[in-house]
Amino acid sequence: MNKANRFLRLMLIIVVFGLCMPTISAADDSISDTGNELINNCNDKNYQALNASWVGCIGYVSGVYDGIGFGAMNMMKLEHNNLNVNQLIAMFKIGFDICIPANVTRGQDALVVTKYLHDHPDKLNEDSWILVVDAFQTAWPCPKTTK
Repeated sequence: MNKANRFLRLMLIIVVFGLCMPTISAADDSISDTGNELINNCNDKNYQALNASWVGCIGYVSGVYDGIGFGAMNMMKLEHNNLNVNQLIAMFKIGFDICIPANVTRGQDALVVTKYLHDHPDKLNEDSWILVVDAFQTAWPCPKTTK
């Protein structure tokens, strides 16, 4: 497949994904959904079908991870402007206790969240972004250092 065809397929997927995303009601005053909504996208059926809902799951999970990482890094940089990037990353890992290996894919992140949601139905009423963080902390806690 040449580059032009791949680009057109990618653009088609993006357009379809955008059309399939649920709209936010103006009457809805909540900022984030709960695990009950997230599990509608992040489930084994959507993963097997590789459909737009699964793409939505990957997008949401990636957005939460990137968002908390970016936000935490900026907050730490404001408070500790004399630290370099590696020092800030180390503080982030300590603060969130999440050490995702470098070779983990976005799809694998979404699978980890899917498994966590399935294994913890008692938590589906919680905010979805918190469940994503909990799933990452469960799957990839930072190694404990000994002194």
